Amino acid sequence: MTARHKALWLTLQEPREVTLGFVLGYLSLTAGGIGVLASDYGTLPVGVWSARMVSGAAFAAGGLLAAPTAWFGWWWVERIGVAILGFGFVSRLLAVIGMGDVLDDGQMALAVSAQLALFFMAAARFAWVEISPYRYGAGPMLPEAEAGLSKERAEQAEREHNA
Repeated sequence: MTARHKALWLTLQEPREVTLGFVLGYLSLTAGGIGVLASDYGTLPVGVWSARMVSGAAFAAGGLLAAPTAWFGWWWVERIGVAILGFGFVSRLLAVIGMGDVLDDGQMALAVSAQLALFFMAAARFAWVEISPYRYGAGPMLPEAEAGLSKERAEQAEREHNA
């Protein structure tokens, strides 16, 4: 890893592996939204066309907002991007259910990007569980548990000293 790559890696918010997974997920949703916006809607009815444009714009805008803010750890701004992405998912779902919209090239790009995003975010969640200081047995203890452990350690030390 070069010094430039290391410097870029160090700009990622801790935990870096988790943040990178979420950033990649947001970027894949952005790419899907751009794919929808770039599609040819030649013979589609206006209702289907407009529903696709709304969902594509929501995916592109939400991902573009969420990715850099996740990178730097600005979670309060990232949530706005995630809300916009959620709106994109809901609008796409309503277009499919309500209008019977089917997959074509642009919609296939959105479907693939959503699957990639789920993969990256699931991998990030797995990494978070593995490196989290709050996983079972590794996190901070409650005061009652710590007091009980201290008492047990004191009794064990006394037994060892007397033996």
